[in-house]
Amino acid sequence: MDCRYDDLSSNERCRKCNKTFPIIWEAPNYLWEKITENFEGNILCPSCFDEMAAKQGISLLWVCQEFPPNKPLNPTSDTSAG
Repeated sequence: MDCRYDDLSSNERCRKCNKTFPIIWEAPNYLWEKITENFEGNILCPSCFDEMAAKQGISLLWVCQEFPPNKPLNPTSDTSAG
């Protein structure tokens, strides 16, 4: 699996804080593994993931895009030029 995400129709619960989160988000496998190396759950809300990253000195860049995506996330690309 290339990412961790929530299904809008199911409102998954975060395995850390147990809160539901009605948004879809993803993280590359390498980043998920690095940040959650000792965590037993496979679903985290963005807040818990961000908190776990910060505790390891990792700053995250959150990107917003249309769903379903027409192409993979690339936070360094400039999509403002038509």
